[in-house]
Amino acid sequence: MERSAVGLGAHGDAGRIVAAVFESSQPLEDQLGRLARPDVRDDSAHGPAPSLPAAGGSLVLPPRGSQVRCAAARLWGAGEPASVRAVRGSLVRVVGWLRDAALERRLGRSVDAVGLELLAPPSARDLLAALDRSDVALVVVRAALLDDRLCAALLRWVLSDVEGAAGPARAIVQLGAGRPADGRDFPAVVLPARPSAAVLEEALRALAALVLAAVEARRRAARLATTLDVTRRLATRHDFREILFEAARRLAQVVAVERASILLVDAAAGELRVVATSDDASIHDLRLDLVRYPEVREALVGHAPVYLADVSTDPRLEQVRRQFGAMRARASYLFPVEGEDHAVLGLLALKTAPGGRLDEEQVAACQVVATACAPALHNARSMMRLERRAAGSDRERLEAERQLRSLSRYASFFESAADGLIVVDPDGEILYANPAAATILGDEAGRVPVRLIEVFDEPGRAGFAALLDGFAHGRFPTVDLGLAGPAGSRRVVQVSSSPVLREEGACLLSVRDVTAERVLAHELQRTKTFLERVLDSSPDAIVAADMRGTILLFNRAAERLTGHRAEEVVGRMHVERLYGSRDQAREIMAHLRSAEQGGVGRLAPTRTSIRNRAGEEIAVAVSAAVIYDEGREVATCGIFTDLRDRMRIEERLAQTQERLAMTEKQAIVSEIAGAMAHELNQPLTSVMGYAELLRKTLAADDRGRAYVETILRETERIAELVKKIGRLGRYETKGYVGDTQILDLDRSTDETK
Repeated sequence: MERSAVGLGAHGDAGRIVAAVFESSQPLEDQLGRLARPDVRDDSAHGPAPSLPAAGGSLVLPPRGSQVRCAAARLWGAGEPASVRAVRGSLVRVVGWLRDAALERRLGRSVDAVGLELLAPPSARDLLAALDRSDVALVVVRAALLDDRLCAALLRWVLSDVEGAAGPARAIVQLGAGRPADGRDFPAVVLPARPSAAVLEEALRALAALVLAAVEARRRAARLATTLDVTRRLATRHDFREILFEAARRLAQVVAVERASILLVDAAAGELRVVATSDDASIHDLRLDLVRYPEVREALVGHAPVYLADVSTDPRLEQVRRQFGAMRARASYLFPVEGEDHAVLGLLALKTAPGGRLDEEQVAACQVVATACAPALHNARSMMRLERRAAGSDRERLEAERQLRSLSRYASFFESAADGLIVVDPDGEILYANPAAATILGDEAGRVPVRLIEVFDEPGRAGFAALLDGFAHGRFPTVDLGLAGPAGSRRVVQVSSSPVLREEGACLLSVRDVTAERVLAHELQRTKTFLERVLDSSPDAIVAADMRGTILLFNRAAERLTGHRAEEVVGRMHVERLYGSRDQAREIMAHLRSAEQGGVGRLAPTRTSIRNRAGEEIAVAVSAAVIYDEGREVATCGIFTDLRDRMRIEERLAQTQERLAMTEKQAIVSEIAGAMAHELNQPLTSVMGYAELLRKTLAADDRGRAYVETILRETERIAELVKKIGRLGRYETKGYVGDTQILDLDRSTDETK
């Protein structure tokens, strides 16, 4: 059986010798294995970066089947990173040194199928020159062509690739077993001497994936090192101005742009403030009009980066160019800087040459720096607010004193109120909170944060932000908001707003803890829904009405029975319309109030009738009850069972019973007739016999002969009647004297059937 070897070796003191031999029946991906350095981890979305094993490492076999191919496809297919796509065409070149026309053609087809580029040097000198190229990553060589000089050159080529720690980005494929005459090894993947095109293609695809993964890992490591350096520098500084300038300067260096600026957004004032720029350390509070920067508004609303390939031609800035004039051609990037509550504090703004774009690594670095700048930008905003307040005019101070005096009028009322009362400014900062509010909203020590929004959970914060927005437009609604707290202990407060302090530039909020009320309301709603489902699932019609007769409840079975829809009946129809007459409805009510049929307030099932939408009478059985509230009649409820099917069954049963009784009568008549015929025939035969003897003994002129003839004639008549009785097959009667009915022998005999 043919065997193929896959080996990884190293030159002497390099200390890398790993070899393994597998049956050729195994898939090539099982033979290649996944080569991972044990001292390096990579947590990227594309999996660990494959590499040659380090000293003391081992060959780790991949899963069977196509999993290795799928792992390579993550780097090679549509989902590969942009950096890999960028280097694929220029980095992964394959040098083939085979000196065999058939093998060279086969290798060429395999390289084309994988999407690589093949270099076929015509001479050994050209081969050595090709190894000096930076874009060569794979070498395919026949073992028969290896000599000491070529082995040394290949070994130098592999070992010279020492950049980074994520593994080499070069590999050798050796066709056929063999080694140099001096017995030295060099790193190589060994395939059969004349592998098939499929084996070559699979090996090249897997090795190309390993090479690209190593390159990608190196880029990620470099990006991480740069990002860590930036964040380390930011962490070692305390002055927010120095922090922001250092972040802008280093970011401009890392992503190679003309200028990096950090902007603070003051949406309320409609201003942008440039607090740091990479090329001028003196800028720390340059004010810009937000109206002139629609791309900034787009980033603020979308909470996502915005890219403009050329600000001088971008259609989003057309209105700005018409109003303020032409702009210098350049590309622009904006990255939002978000605080803990996901509110946008500011932006990172990058300016570069027109059409310049950042790759994924540079975008990721910008986003990391944006996150790192958030605390400093928050401090900058807080400091500017303090400076603005400290530098306020006398008019502002007088206005504040006036507001304080106006609030003092309500102080005694606020302090003693049972509900939480809070005064907030238009930004949601608390100006005053009474003891009840501190109890409801505060922590265990009764402390309430400066910004009221911080006490609410995520949905509650959104609701409170909408509440603040409503204040500016003269809306003062009442809303339920959830309080932030441990999981499973959600509390709900009802916040009512009032415009009473609007002239003072503030808003009065009333806060009540309604957690128990909302839980009870939820349970009541669940119970109501359950009862409605029970009523609607009943097969019997259920109708309830108030004491004036107005229908309050009409379930689905009632709709099916009467043809009326609930929305047409409830609150609109009088219950008397369901009955045939007003007297019938009053009769039902009288039965309900009597003790005869079920007791006072109850009506045992009673047959009656109602009318459907078409006016047809429907036989029903009704049971009803009076509903009391503290002994007072407030409503009645009736349950109507459709009797039409039952009455049809009862009618068919009565007919069946009648037919059965008739059948039984006929059977009895037949039995009696048979017995009578048998018993009458015997004496009748004797009478006829003796009469015949008498006639024979008497002369023709004998006076007694006429009597004998009469006896014989009547006896024959009786015999004929007995025959009819014996032939009775059914029970038929006829009128006799008065209303008396007697058996009709002629109609009852079988001869008349």
